Order: sequence, then C-alpha cells, then structure tokens
Amino acid sequence: CDHNALEVRGAADCSGDGTLIRLLRQGKDMHAYNTRQFVGLSENNDIDDNLRFAVKTLFFASLYQAFETKIADVIRKRFRDASLGVDDVRKILTLKNLDPKNKDPFFVLAKAWREWMFSHYRGLKQWHFRVKDQVSRTGQIDSWFGFTRHLPDAQSTDTRAKEEAIRVAINFRPQSLSLLSQVALRDLMEMRGNSDDWRAMMQVHDSITLICKKDIADQWAAVVRDVMENDGIFKEFGTSFAVPLIAEVSLRPSWS
Repeated sequence: CDHNALEVRGAADCSGDGTLIRLLRQGKDMHAYNTRQFVGLSENNDIDDNLRFAVKTLFFASLYQAFETKIADVIRKRFRDASLGVDDVRKILTLKNLDPKNKDPFFVLAKAWREWMFSHYRGLKQWHFRVKDQVSRTGQIDSWFGFTRHLPDAQSTDTRAKEEAIRVAINFRPQSLSLLSQVALRDLMEMRGNSDDWRAMMQVHDSITLICKKDIADQWAAVVRDVMENDGIFKEFGTSFAVPLIAEVSLRPSWS
C-alpha cells in the first residue's frame, strides 16, 4: 500500500504552484506531462520509458534545490544504474535542438531542464526562496504537523554548510509527509482490533506492507485505500492540504 507521488503533492501544497496543483487534482501522469512539455511532444506521442525515467530524475533533483553540476552528477549515476549512457542524453538534447558541442552533455541537459522547470512551475522557485529566507533568519523549519527541524547551519558563514542546511529545509516538509503512513497504520490497527485477519509486516516512508488472509484480502485492500486517502490527519493537526491523497494498493501472493 503506497501513497502516490506523496512528496510531489507536498511540494505542490508548499509552493501553491497552480500548474502542479491542477495536474495532481486531474490525476495526470505528471512525469509523462513534463516529458512531453520539456521535449516538445504532442499528446499523441507515446513516451519512451527511458525518456520518462530521465525527466523524472531531473524533476526530483531540481525539486530539492540541486543546481546544474549536482543534477548532472545525479543523472549520470541514475542513468548508469539504469544502463543508460551519454548517447541517451544526446538523444534528449537532439529533441530539444540543443548541441552540447564540447561541453558535458549531462551538464547541458541539467541546465536546460532547470531553465524549463522553474519557468513552467514558477511557484516552485518562489517556494525555494521563501524557505531559504525563513531558515536563514530563524535557523529552523516546521512541518505540517507542528514538528520543528532545527538547522543552525542555515545561519553559518560556511557557504557549503549553509547551502546543505537550506536544501534539507526544502526537503523537510514534503518528506515529513511520510508520517501519514504511520498514522494510517495506527488507524488500521484500531479498526483491526483483536482479529487475526492481517498483520503489519513493515512501514517504510510512504508505504505499508501487510500480510492478509487470502479470502478477505480484497475487502481489506478497499479499507486500506480508504484510510490512506482520508485527509482527516490534517484536520487532526489543525491544518489542510491543497491536493487529494491517492493510495495505490496491490495484492501479491508473497509479501517479499
């Protein structure tokens, strides 16, 4: 049981970016949308899996305040792990009518992506500026749920330490949403009572793994989805959320 695009939903709520909020409310495949918009493909064009993977990697690296050099390093590693290489990067640059010439094609791609992303999602850039200002002034950042992350290095004279603290501050709110899965599991345990219908195997970040009796698995899958998509947790903490929560629940014969 997995919360769909939970950190992206958090970033949409934090930034208030109208385009990102609209895409999530409409249930769009955001990474396919970004791919088409970035490289100039129409809705009728099928999206190559490798191309979508590349754009998804670019999006998350930039979302959390990575700059061109860092993004280039990230996609170089992620591409290598996915058995993709420099030729795949050059194909994307060709679609963008970009010629890297004697420059590092990974860097050229990272630069083109950042320019596109923060002009298309202007609210994300403004959100980054707001967080930077707040944490630089106060040395701390709050989550939706009232928890405070203290980041004294944000006020440091050490440039590298300060930049890292700002990056952590930007990550903190969206990543703190993993608490939703813990609360969902709490509520499920209360509903389960003393029955042995299912057992919780693990909760990691925004996902829960349960082992359930086969003949009632469908029934509990529906319950789990309903609990994970319920936004009552925000009311419990006296806050709200701009986009719907979506849970993806799959049934498999083995929990591993």
